[in-house]
Amino acid sequence: MLLGATAASIVCAILLGWLLTRSIAAPLHEMQTLTLRIAAGDLTASVPAAHGRSELAALLNNVGNMQESLRSLVSKSRQAAMSV
Repeated sequence: MLLGATAASIVCAILLGWLLTRSIAAPLHEMQTLTLRIAAGDLTASVPAAHGRSELAALLNNVGNMQESLRSLVSKSRQAAMSV
């Protein structure tokens, strides 16, 4: 009986660890892909909506704000260049 409970606890711990890792790794991978596209000059990349108050949600919001700032800067630079 004790051996079965121990085995069940180990399986639950492994499953919980796997789910926790996926919940962190997947958004980080998505953020990495997004920031690489922005760094390559693709300011049309879609920034997904961030939910919650976690550090990942805050980082995603900041990436979206950075993208909007870069779009504005490029637009202003184009306008200035055309007026010269």
